[in-house]
Amino acid sequence: MSRATILYCVTKSVWGGAQRYVYDLAAAMPKEQFSVIVAAGGNGRLFDKLKERNIRTITIASLERDVHFFNELCVLKELFCLYKKEKPDIVHLNSSKIGILGAIAARAASFATGKRIKIIFTAHGWAFNEDRSALQNKSIYCAVRFGSLLQDRVIVINSRDLETAKKFITEKKLALILNGITAPDFFPQTYAREYLGKKAGTIFSEHTLVIGTIAELTKNKGITYLIAASPRLNKSYSFHTVIIGDGEDREALNAEIKKHRMEDKISLAGFLAGAAQYIHGFDIFVLPSLKEGLPYVILEAMHAGVPVVATDIGGISDLIEHKKTGFLVPAKSPGHIASAVRRLAADKKLRGTISTNAKETLKKKFDFSAMIKKTIAVYLK
Repeated sequence: MSRATILYCVTKSVWGGAQRYVYDLAAAMPKEQFSVIVAAGGNGRLFDKLKERNIRTITIASLERDVHFFNELCVLKELFCLYKKEKPDIVHLNSSKIGILGAIAARAASFATGKRIKIIFTAHGWAFNEDRSALQNKSIYCAVRFGSLLQDRVIVINSRDLETAKKFITEKKLALILNGITAPDFFPQTYAREYLGKKAGTIFSEHTLVIGTIAELTKNKGITYLIAASPRLNKSYSFHTVIIGDGEDREALNAEIKKHRMEDKISLAGFLAGAAQYIHGFDIFVLPSLKEGLPYVILEAMHAGVPVVATDIGGISDLIEHKKTGFLVPAKSPGHIASAVRRLAADKKLRGTISTNAKETLKKKFDFSAMIKKTIAVYLK
């Protein structure tokens, strides 16, 4: 039998959650069963990692995250020509924008060539739930709903997104497939703390409470609220917060750190290759996001046995059971972040219990091989 060709499409080729998902699927597909291609805007780290695995990549020159009407017409044309040339059996779309444009182009290419393309879309958090005006979110909702009419199957990666999807997508199209990962090769705690201390320009003593996060520095990650929580900890603990990642909000976050006079307590460590390997260097992991699907960094922190404080949004409640496998806090609430960190810092036994419970949850619900098998079943059904 000939192999089926899967064309994965994602809006940006940077290294984020959706890109990690595409990489994991593309690298794990059985080579005797599938031929894999990945297309995205730009020429970022996702492509570098795929090329290391000898996976073919294609740059969509006009594709970018922001929406511009005439530019989207160019994207549609590029995608249409790409589908006609590559003749994929399956197109797997990731992120809301490419989910809509990619579905339109795939339907048009199917009509033009006479070859039926199966269209799969994975929602990495619904874009109409982001912090925008009501009019903008209503427009995005209508566009996403239209796109879903053209998609054959829609994969959601958390329970909340599934319940939202049921309001506008027929249930027979939907598949809930939780993300899974294999445990990273973590560096030993001593080495990780020493290295993170160097990145922060200081030396962490055995009494320093190291609070950490790994995130792209964008508005949706809510880093400003982690920074604002720090003054509330200042009188309680010898602590240092290390923020690993880079992005468009770096300068604005630097300004926030200075505004709160936390330059000696908070460090923007920048991008760090293999960042998850250093998680053992943290005592507490905090993810203060405003929008998430099912974040890999929390899975990684749970594998490392580092207790997590995270906002109760998106799929995070699938990962974290409050006070059992971590702490859930409201979004945009520095006070709740600080309170949860203080509770964990003061109770070493609680941190150990949470670590044990989190690892048990990973085994039961977030198995990597199960994710791959369920996704292949969607492709073949």
